[in-house]
Amino acid sequence: MLEEFGRVNAAGDYEKAWDFLSQAKQESFRLLLSQPITGAIDTVANLRPIVEPESKADASEKERVKGILAKFPPWETLKNMTPKQYYAWRMEHDYPPERKKQATTFYHRDNIQRMELEANSGYIDYVPTDAKRQYLVKEGGKWKFGLEPKLEREFAATKTKAEKR
Repeated sequence: MLEEFGRVNAAGDYEKAWDFLSQAKQESFRLLLSQPITGAIDTVANLRPIVEPESKADASEKERVKGILAKFPPWETLKNMTPKQYYAWRMEHDYPPERKKQATTFYHRDNIQRMELEANSGYIDYVPTDAKRQYLVKEGGKWKFGLEPKLEREFAATKTKAEKR
């Protein structure tokens, strides 16, 4: 699973990499894309008017907002994206090209310092000690990359609050 994930990332096939993510991790990208107020769609929708020619914002504010908007896909693309497409776009745009080259090596079994797997969850620590611990969960009989347990609880709480609104 790890080495295949490395090959998929090295090839830049982030839509296929999506299938290596747990449901909770996929849900986190849905929230990053479409959560009210703080999600990408609402953020861009609320900031776009500031950079319009008729905006009364001063030039420095327009430049600041343009910098923020540059971190997102173009509006016409963003508003129609699925969480999977947003994940693929983020992976393609947030990481430098050398990361693709390193993916095959990083996700190789020789690069694992420690791995602990229980019945349905576990984690991996990699040889570069500054690398972030990766959490795994078993879904449908397959190991997938999951969220850090603390983040999974926070996302679940956020989802519960949103459903109550």
